[in-house]
Amino acid sequence: MLTTGLIGRFNDALTGGIAVRTTVVVAALLALAVGVKVPQRFAMWVSLSAWRKFLSRGQSSDLPNGLPNAAPADRASYWMLLAVVALAAGAGTALTPLTARMSLAGYEWLQDRFVWSMLPLVVLHGLVVLGAGLIPWAALGLAVSLTHRLCCPLGTWETRAGGLVLAGAGAGAAIAVALSRAGSPAEVLLVTAALPVLGVSLLAAGSNTEVATTPTGGSSPDSAGLPLWSDRWPTLLRAGIVVVGGGAAWGTLVWLHRICNSGTAGQFALPVMLAALGTGILAGCRTKRFGQRSIGGFGVSCAAAGTVIAAGIVAWPAVTQSGLGMVAWACAGLGGIGFATAYGRQALLARVANRPSAGASMLARMLVFSALVVVLGATGGRHLLGGRTALALLALAVLALGGVLIIHEPDSSPRTRSVRLSAVFGVVVTTILLVLLLPAGLR
Repeated sequence: MLTTGLIGRFNDALTGGIAVRTTVVVAALLALAVGVKVPQRFAMWVSLSAWRKFLSRGQSSDLPNGLPNAAPADRASYWMLLAVVALAAGAGTALTPLTARMSLAGYEWLQDRFVWSMLPLVVLHGLVVLGAGLIPWAALGLAVSLTHRLCCPLGTWETRAGGLVLAGAGAGAAIAVALSRAGSPAEVLLVTAALPVLGVSLLAAGSNTEVATTPTGGSSPDSAGLPLWSDRWPTLLRAGIVVVGGGAAWGTLVWLHRICNSGTAGQFALPVMLAALGTGILAGCRTKRFGQRSIGGFGVSCAAAGTVIAAGIVAWPAVTQSGLGMVAWACAGLGGIGFATAYGRQALLARVANRPSAGASMLARMLVFSALVVVLGATGGRHLLGGRTALALLALAVLALGGVLIIHEPDSSPRTRSVRLSAVFGVVVTTILLVLLLPAGLR
């Protein structure tokens, strides 16, 4: 709701650069990434600096810096911190009409006194948008990080929270569309966007008396302080998660462009697509075999998502006859990508000792990479948007990533690996041939 309101607020004032919608979305993703990761890194730096200066007194310690504490999480403190952060986010959101007015005043002053070429003007637009929404966006990012920890029984990191947050984003987008269709100005939408966060602040303040308890049974994967599996391919696993997250941004951009151009079901397409992506993440987290999430299984989930997208390319004439058909295909593809993302993130969390740090780092990296993907789609890839070729590129990228991950699975048998790779290779070849055999007007 905050992002939609700022798009409406800056839509007529910022001209000459890339689209205002793209600028605001990129600024929102980057500011959310700042809120997810920067406060955590700052808190760690302050704690270590205070330890060295005031407590250690020059004595060396046998424990490495940043070793996670094995004690149960103080959930009451987490709830209180969430209440404070949500209150700051709500107050900052309610004040965005004022901060937007101040940012636009500075923008007009700079426009009157300087001559701007294209690239500096794009940077200036981004700074103007960040000046209006950096504080509430960053506070929301920190709140999202806290929800990932509160959803975990031991206060480490729970991937399922990402699906719930995306479901809330879909609901907020639907409310924003309804208010826009009712003729409400952007200022009303910005003030309304503060209400859900302030409600979260009240709920969290009422829940801060919860006593920290340790789950019994010992079946939780987070009950052990050490990783459950060895991280044999750390760079590949992390890069794969980031690429899949960026694929979700690219698919959302392409499908939304195509659906809006179809003239039907375009207004409520984004809320449904966000809800589908969140549903895919929730489905990927519904398993009792958390510790057995393998790299090869991550590759299979990526290959399955790419196959779903490629199937829509095969049935392109039937799918594109109506906006509802495009929405259904988009939801199926984004659901598959969400499932693969959740699978990969859980596979990573089973291979690291400091799960909160790893979870926050991956979420921040996915947000930054998604911002880069949106910029690419709005500039260099604009001529591809809405076409079959853009979705074919997404399908091929996800399928190729799945094949690479399957190859690097250390525990699968040669026969299983051969069957999986043969299926991936067949889908890749079929997708390439279909795109090459298309008439130029349909690509």
